Amino acid sequence: MKQLVLIVSCLALVACGGSKKAAVEPTPVAKVPAPPPEPEPEPEPEPVPPPQEWSASAALAPVKGAKLKPGAVRLTQTEGEGVRVVTTLTGLAAGTYHLVVHESADCGKNATKIGPAFGPAAEVALAVAVAKGKAGELDTMVELQLDGEDAIVGRTLVVHADKKGKPGAVVACGPIVLDADDDDEE
Repeated sequence: MKQLVLIVSCLALVACGGSKKAAVEPTPVAKVPAPPPEPEPEPEPEPVPPPQEWSASAALAPVKGAKLKPGAVRLTQTEGEGVRVVTTLTGLAAGTYHLVVHESADCGKNATKIGPAFGPAAEVALAVAVAKGKAGELDTMVELQLDGEDAIVGRTLVVHADKKGKPGAVVACGPIVLDADDDDEE
């Protein structure tokens, strides 16, 4: 029986795991610092607005005795640029004609109210050559303004016959007005 107790004791000891073993400590894991937060993205730059554009016209009415047929001069400007002047003058005798911006906003009967040449536009040369039996055409860029302090809008555009290389007798006149689409922007 002693043997039996010894066997049972051994079996119990083996079943229990034998002797006590030291507890295994887990290996500490090195702490990795958290990545820095993502920087805020740069704000989108404001889109550059398109340049402003203006357009105006002058309906030319011939003075008494002039052979010019009624017509119009188109004036367009993009911000930062000069003014594009486009016209076709028909019915005129061969020669040179000058388009001049005058102070007044009103031509008056037979251009009697045009006043003097408008100072900021006085040096701008707008000459149109008309050949015999042909129309006089003009399509050019000039240093004028349709908007701002020196704007020509609200003044008159006068067609003068040539007199020794300078503007002479008045042939036609028309007030310079902004086109209807441009009135809405103001």
